[in-house]
Amino acid sequence: MRCGIGVMRQGRILLEQSPQQLIEKSNSSSLDKAVLQLFKSGLQLSENSRGETCSQYPSTSAQLQSQSSRCPNPCDEKDGYRMATVKNTEAGQLLQTIARIKALTYKNFIVMIRNIFLLSFIIWIPAVELYISNIAFKFSPQSLKLGIINHETNWSVCNSILPTKINCTIKNLSCRYLAAVNPDSIELVHFESAEDAEAAVHFGGVRGYLEFPQEFSHNLYTMATYGASVSESVYNETIVIARFDETIISISIFLKVELYRALEEFLSTVLSSCNLDPRIGMYPLQYGAPIYGNDNMDLREFVLPGVTIA
Repeated sequence: MRCGIGVMRQGRILLEQSPQQLIEKSNSSSLDKAVLQLFKSGLQLSENSRGETCSQYPSTSAQLQSQSSRCPNPCDEKDGYRMATVKNTEAGQLLQTIARIKALTYKNFIVMIRNIFLLSFIIWIPAVELYISNIAFKFSPQSLKLGIINHETNWSVCNSILPTKINCTIKNLSCRYLAAVNPDSIELVHFESAEDAEAAVHFGGVRGYLEFPQEFSHNLYTMATYGASVSESVYNETIVIARFDETIISISIFLKVELYRALEEFLSTVLSSCNLDPRIGMYPLQYGAPIYGNDNMDLREFVLPGVTIA
């Protein structure tokens, strides 16, 4: 073979010798160390394959052209043809970069076309995952089971109270609140004790539970009537304990939003039936119209960004 091991810099072969000659010239133990030593030291490279002497490694285009005229490359001419010289200009570097990008793009395209498994992993599997997720979260959750522990009254009494029934009474307010819960979104399941409800949550039967105190209606009326003068026990007996399975945050947030919506509807209905201004039961913090976008975000918009990243 005419050309042996070549050392290149800035696209031009500066030295071409046999491996043994390179190792002896640099006093190295291996060919890799010999090449590294030549580049690190910057020593003169002498006697290329045509017996001419070359100067130190050129650091500028002018030095490279000067050396090229004095030290012709042994591989520049072959079988009567002379290889083209690449000029080190900004335009040339840009063209080389574009050519490399095109070549790599074409190469990766060919690899994906030939490897159907790689193509499926990169493109088709994520696309199918997004499609299935979009179907699964097309609508908001429905028929989510929620446990109810009502110490105030019998469960059969609550079943007889309809959401449309309006009268000014302070009896069975827990049932009137539960009647405001959207039955399409939340399915209420009765339990006798908190232990039974927690066991159902553990086995996946319900997503959580609400626990109403024994004198909920009476104490709620007392607190609304006498305000800050009520005792601590009266205040504690108005608290409804809500516990959820928080392993799926999006589901628990949906349940909380639905329960807050039902509470607002319950308070507004009770106050209106007693000829009171329903604004009394409104929260002081009121959300106005969005400056940008809308506040009708459904579960797909909440979940799909995470699915896309995964």
